[in-house]
Amino acid sequence: MGESVKQPFSIGVDGGGTKTELVLLDADGRQVARHRAGGSNPNQLGSERAWEVTRRALHDLVAKAGVKDPAGCVERTLLCMAGDRFSWNEFGNGLEGFGQVDVLGDIVPVLELATGGRPGLVVHGGTGSFVSARDAEGNTHWAGGQGWLFDDSGSGFDIGRRGMRLALFQLQGWYPPTPLAEAMRSVTGLDGYEAITRSLYERQDRNALISGFAPKVFAAAEQGDRWAEEVIRASVTELFSLAVDVARKLDLPGGVPCGLSGPILTQALSIEAIGRIAAVETPDWSLTPVRESPIEGVVRILQRMRGG
Repeated sequence: MGESVKQPFSIGVDGGGTKTELVLLDADGRQVARHRAGGSNPNQLGSERAWEVTRRALHDLVAKAGVKDPAGCVERTLLCMAGDRFSWNEFGNGLEGFGQVDVLGDIVPVLELATGGRPGLVVHGGTGSFVSARDAEGNTHWAGGQGWLFDDSGSGFDIGRRGMRLALFQLQGWYPPTPLAEAMRSVTGLDGYEAITRSLYERQDRNALISGFAPKVFAAAEQGDRWAEEVIRASVTELFSLAVDVARKLDLPGGVPCGLSGPILTQALSIEAIGRIAAVETPDWSLTPVRESPIEGVVRILQRMRGG
């Protein structure tokens, strides 16, 4: 470490289903090191495995800054994690050597990027989806985020599932074939409705395969496949309707910022579809695509905590 780097350090973590990102800040709020590890959602991995991924990533992060023992060097650790909050609270309570540990949901950094700490909302569509809002009193609320088993509109999984469903109808011969049918053959390596359906039910990685089909749906839409376009519009507008309901229940003031976050909602087609419904339902909202990574929101929260 250079002489200009000041202790004590603080650490921010953004943990999700596909990746875990970490940042180390010095006493002046400057970034000293970053690290990226695999997914750490206990809902997918189980608590013990998710904790192991996170603990190892924390040690790898401080090692990049030349710190062998974080005890006494790290003042605070902020965990913004996807999945079971009780699991992460237990992990935070047992984490030693990393200073004061605060646990927040993974929605909070995205909300920070969307609203800058002001009242407003963020609608997020990535592997999963959710709506988060900050009311006039500064309280944070969230809706959705219940995962693929219950409700995941506007997510990669939901768009992939809807796209695959339509492709299977095409392969059955009920609808004319579009690029979606060919994409289904490509990702499965099979041909024919029966073989593909049987394979999907038998595969252990079917959820990842379904989520991974979402880019194929967007690619088909870019090729002019109107069926694919409708799949995307239906999914993302259903999620945005939830945001409208949340704002009304919280009685948010007019003109609030509303961020569109995640690889699904920052696509041009998604922005256009949401813009149409927003023009009718919430014409005074300020819709803004949020393309920064959630770890940048973690950095801002940490800097504010430190008074930076």
